[in-house]
Amino acid sequence: MDRAARGTGAASEFREQDVTATAEKLTGFALFAIIFCVYLTTLSPSISIGDSGELITAAATLGVPHPPGYPLWCLCLHPFSWLPFGSPAVGVNLGVAFFSALASWIFFRLAVGPCGLRLWIGAPLTLVHGLGPTLWGQSVVAEVYSLNLVIVLWLALLHLRSDRKSLLAYVSGLSLISHGGNLALLLPVVWGRLRRSLAEGVRPSGWVRTIGWVLLGMTPLLYLPIRSATSPPLDWGHPADLERLLAHITRGQYGGFRWPGVDVVLQQLAKWISASTHVASGVAWGLAAVAIIRLRRDHVTQTLIAWLLLAGPVSAVVLSGLLRGEQLIESEVFLLPSFSFLLLLAAQGLQSLAARIAGITGVAVAAWAVWLFIVVRPVCDKSDNYIAGDYGRALLAPLPADAVLFVSADHEAFPLIYLQAVERMRTDVSLRVIGAPDSADAYGRPAESATRVVERRERPIFVTLPKPPFDPGACTPNGLAFRYGPPEAAPPRWRDNALRHRASAKLGYFERGTLAAVSFHHAAYLFAVGRTDLALSLVEATSGRVPDNARMLNDLATLLAGAGQIERAERLWLRAVEADVHYVLAWENLVRARLALGNPTGARDAVRTGLSENPSARSLADLARRIDQTEP
Repeated sequence: MDRAARGTGAASEFREQDVTATAEKLTGFALFAIIFCVYLTTLSPSISIGDSGELITAAATLGVPHPPGYPLWCLCLHPFSWLPFGSPAVGVNLGVAFFSALASWIFFRLAVGPCGLRLWIGAPLTLVHGLGPTLWGQSVVAEVYSLNLVIVLWLALLHLRSDRKSLLAYVSGLSLISHGGNLALLLPVVWGRLRRSLAEGVRPSGWVRTIGWVLLGMTPLLYLPIRSATSPPLDWGHPADLERLLAHITRGQYGGFRWPGVDVVLQQLAKWISASTHVASGVAWGLAAVAIIRLRRDHVTQTLIAWLLLAGPVSAVVLSGLLRGEQLIESEVFLLPSFSFLLLLAAQGLQSLAARIAGITGVAVAAWAVWLFIVVRPVCDKSDNYIAGDYGRALLAPLPADAVLFVSADHEAFPLIYLQAVERMRTDVSLRVIGAPDSADAYGRPAESATRVVERRERPIFVTLPKPPFDPGACTPNGLAFRYGPPEAAPPRWRDNALRHRASAKLGYFERGTLAAVSFHHAAYLFAVGRTDLALSLVEATSGRVPDNARMLNDLATLLAGAGQIERAERLWLRAVEADVHYVLAWENLVRARLALGNPTGARDAVRTGLSENPSARSLADLARRIDQTEP
């Protein structure tokens, strides 16, 4: 009788486990669908500011983007560019959204599996994870961080489940090539496997097998030299040989790692805490502390703590060296894994406190997810984000045939690279980046020396930022920083073309940015497509948060002057020279603006002050002589 009762109890337990497993699977798929649909409703329909244009070009054409090259990302996103609806940009953006939703699904499996969270906490917590401002903002535009988060969370799930050792080794190899910051996250994995191997007495052949699987996971690196050797449309750094390949994947082209100093490291750590509080709220830190205190002897909790520290403070130190001490808040996307581990620790702490009030706790976490959806959606909605593409079309369209266009790097160049390489717009225009290697075009391909092109003057030359080796006699300034002058020297009427395109009125989370340069570039885009008032309001808001950027102020003032708003332009040029007294171009523009406003006395004062700060500036000296000759 007792044996029959025990058998009945065991069968009942197995049925209960089956029901729980089925519920978890269905819930996981439902969460994936919900988060993916949310991303789709806010998905960018075009390229965006930042690396978007370059990355979409790399994915669509199987090119080589900036270091470290992101070979796994290019291979995984390439099929999405084939989708039969929309442009390749839409397809790649959709692929990014898919991988972000997949990361949240793996987060859910990690939460209700090894981390031991109940379904009533794990499900709403997954929504909080997927709807956080940083992940959501990176899920609706082309960026690399969602796929990297998939790899990191998959690695964590495999390690904590302690099975499928070969797959764990393979994913470890993938993590090494996905992002450089993942190297630190492998330390707990290696340490755990080493302890287990010593306890179980694993033979050397087992280690050889493991290393083989790791190397197999790193084989996507071969994509870089193989594709570079075929001269793809985008070939940053041309990593076709071993030396260039190593420089590319180790970021050697950026100068590599440099110790930034203790003060900068401390600032970065403070920024990490601030950024994680912004993403997960201060309550999460308190609950994580509860888990650390009450569950400190638990193996899973210990591993999560190690990953939190390695993905947070350790990565902050590394970023301090790689980014030359830039503020970490500008790079909080690098720390998405640490935010995920923080949420898991916080949920463990919450569950340990709220075992008796499970229903109320689940409702509270669900309310947090709803609040995030309401608050974050307006700033992450990129569904009408056409501004970077419109700007690129407006800049390319009016250029004469066979022109050479010199642009500043990144935010200006990437939209143009996409339009030429993917949409095949104005491929007759030769695109060059100011400050890039003199013998390479904007795509990283060998090209005739830029200096030689300017000296020969055999092709129409346009430039968005007049600086050496350019001067008014060698090129026709065009774009964001053309020189203000008399009507006969006016630049092409490219703004008329820009006004025909749809413009975005939203200053989204990513587009608004935290870098002054990003904000000013966004303002320039807004101005280029006819949103003058919105552009100026963004400049004023940005200037209130950071010191004035002389170059960007000069760019916007030049556009204002070109639109006939010379008084407003004159005020911006005055701010530009106050921000940088050695910015000669802004002094010249200020002088010309005051002349156009009928203020020769103010023009003389400006040119004298400019010469006193820049005595070797020939252009200012020439301008002073012309004023003395023409103005009474």
